[in-house]
Amino acid sequence: IHCDDLARRLGVPSQDISAALTLLELQGIVQDMGNMQYVVSTRWLSEVS
Repeated sequence: IHCDDLARRLGVPSQDISAALTLLELQGIVQDMGNMQYVVSTRWLSEVS
């Protein structure tokens, strides 16, 4: 999902979403696929299942 789409859906400022996604990326929970498109990390999914 694109950062701006997530911000619109949640009604949260895009800069807050961007900051949160950066932290999640540093923790290995999400991956930036380029152009601010994010997905849940498959590595993280395998760890929590």
